Amino acid sequence: MSYAGFEHGRLVYNEGDFDYGNQLSLQQLQDPRLYSTGLSVNGFHHLAVRGPQNRTAVVTTATYSFTDWLANFSFLFLLHTFFWLLAIGIYMLARGRYFEAFRTNFSTKIQLFLNFGILVPLIVVSIATASQVTNFYKRDLLRTYERRGEAVQANLLKNRAVLADSASRTALIDLAENVSSLTETDLNLYNAQGQLLVSSQPLIFESGLLGPLMNPQAAAALAEQAQPRVLLTERAGSLSFNSLYLPLRTTMGPERASVVVGYVGIPFFDSEKELDNKLIELISTILNIFTVMFILFLILTFIASRLLTSPLKVLTEKLKHTTLTGQNEMLAYESSDEIGLLVREYNAMLLKLEESKQELATQEKEAAWREMARQVAHEIKNPLTPMKLSLQFLQKAIAENRPNTEELISRISQTLITQVDVLSDIATSFSNFTNLPAMRPERLDVASILRRCVGLHQGGARGGSIQLALPAAAEAEQYQVFADENLLVRTFNNLLINALQAVPESRKPLITARLEAYGDDRVRVCIQDNGAGIPENVRDKVFVPNFTTKESGSGIGLAVARRGIESAGGKIWFETQESVGTMFCIELPLAPA
Repeated sequence: MSYAGFEHGRLVYNEGDFDYGNQLSLQQLQDPRLYSTGLSVNGFHHLAVRGPQNRTAVVTTATYSFTDWLANFSFLFLLHTFFWLLAIGIYMLARGRYFEAFRTNFSTKIQLFLNFGILVPLIVVSIATASQVTNFYKRDLLRTYERRGEAVQANLLKNRAVLADSASRTALIDLAENVSSLTETDLNLYNAQGQLLVSSQPLIFESGLLGPLMNPQAAAALAEQAQPRVLLTERAGSLSFNSLYLPLRTTMGPERASVVVGYVGIPFFDSEKELDNKLIELISTILNIFTVMFILFLILTFIASRLLTSPLKVLTEKLKHTTLTGQNEMLAYESSDEIGLLVREYNAMLLKLEESKQELATQEKEAAWREMARQVAHEIKNPLTPMKLSLQFLQKAIAENRPNTEELISRISQTLITQVDVLSDIATSFSNFTNLPAMRPERLDVASILRRCVGLHQGGARGGSIQLALPAAAEAEQYQVFADENLLVRTFNNLLINALQAVPESRKPLITARLEAYGDDRVRVCIQDNGAGIPENVRDKVFVPNFTTKESGSGIGLAVARRGIESAGGKIWFETQESVGTMFCIELPLAPA
C-alpha cells in the first residue's frame, strides 16, 4: 500500500512504492470517481479524500490480479488436498485398512504411483528452491544495508569537524537530516561512549520506544572486537527490525592515529516487511507453479493410466466372454510391448482352445455313441436271454416228444411275442431320444390337456385316485401357452405313469395334479405322489438318458420330457422325500394375449 498528500493539485508528500509524480496525472486527480468508488489504472486502485485548504489524501493499492487469484486458489486447493489426505489416512489407520490402498485396480495404482513419484520430487525441489531463494534474499538485503551504511558513513565522515564538536547540537541535527535525506535512510548518531546525540526520528526516543544508549552488543562488537560493522535485530514495541551499526573513525594527532569519534546506527524499520513481502511473493509463485504442475500431472497420469489399461480392459472383456461352445474373437493389437505380448499369447490360446474344442467335441460324440451302443446292447440283451432259454426248452421238448408240446409251443410263442414287443419299445424309445421330432408350437390350453391326461389314467390308480386341482380361471381358458401338444401330452402321461408306479403295492395311490399361476407371465404344473421317494444317491441321475430305477423301461422318458420342456422355454424339476413321496413340477411361459 502507498499513500500521498496533494495541495492545490501539487504532490507535497508520498510514502510507498507507487510513483505518484509520474503515474497519477492531474486529470485523474480531478476524476469524480476517485473520490467515490475509486479509480483503477494500470493495475492499481486509487481512492482519495478531500480535506480543508485544497488538500487531498490518496491511498493506493495493487488491484486483485489473476496472479493473486491463482495464489489463493493454489493455497486453498493444497490445503484442502492435505486435509483430505490426512483425514483418509487417519480413517484407514483407525480402521486398520491401511493396506487397502494397495488393493485397488491397476489403473488406480498407476495413477497413485505416478502422482507420488512426481509429488515427492516436486515438494523437495520446491523446498530447496524456497530455501535457496530465501537465503539469497537475505544476503541481498544485507548487501543493501551495507551499501546504505557505507554511504551514510562516507557522508558523515566528510563532516568530521561537526562530529568532533559534539557541543554544536544544531549543526549535528542539520547534518543528520541532510545525510538522512540524501541516503533515504533513518539514522541515529552516538558519541564515542554510545550515548545518543541526534536522531532523524527523535519521536521514537522521546516516546520511550528506544533507549538513548546504543545497543550493548553493537558497542562490544565495534569497540572491543573492532569489527567494521554489525547487524542486529532489535524491537521497538511490537515492531521487529534490523539495525546496522558502524564506527565513525578519523585520524588525529601527529601520529595520524585512527580514533573513533562516534557511532552511527541505521535502523531499517521496514526490513522485516521487505523480507516478508519477498517471501510471500516467493511462496505465492512456488504455490502457483506447484499447483499448476500438480493438477497438470494429475490429468496426465489419469490419461496415461487410461491409455495403458484400455487394452487390458478389452482383454478382460474378451476373457469374460471366452466360451467353450461359442465363437471366440481374436484381439487386434499392433504394438510390440508387454501388452502386445499378452495379446499374442491370448490369441494363441484361442487357437489352441478352438483345436481343443473340436477334439473334445469329437471325443464327446464318440463317447456318446459308445455309451448309447452299450445301453442298447444291454437293453436288447435283457429280453434276448429269456427268448433263447425258451427256444432251447422248446427244442428239448420236441426232441423228447413230450405230450404237451403243443401247449409249450403256444406258451413259448406268447413269451417270444412279449419279448419282441419289449425290443420294439426299446428301439422306439431310443429313436425318440436321439431324433426328437421338430417342435410344432401352437397356442394350447394347459388346463384342458392336463384334465384329459388325468382322466385317461384314472382307471390305473389301483383303488386310489388322481386328484386334479385347477384354479377358477382355468374354466375361462386363461392359461394359454405356446408348445407342442404331443410333447405336453407325452410329458404329462410320463409323469402320471411314473407317479402311479412309484407307489408301493402296500399303499393306495394318492396322486395330485395341480395347476397354478406363477407370477404374471408363467404357469406351473405339479404332479405329486405318495410313493417311496427317490433315494439321495440317484437324484442327480433322474434326467440322465438310459437311467431308470424300474425293472422295466428304458430310462428315456424323463430325458425326452426335459429336452422338450426346455425347448419350449420352460423348466422341469422335482422335490422328493424318501418314504413320503415325490413332486415333479413343470413351469412354462404364458402366451401373450
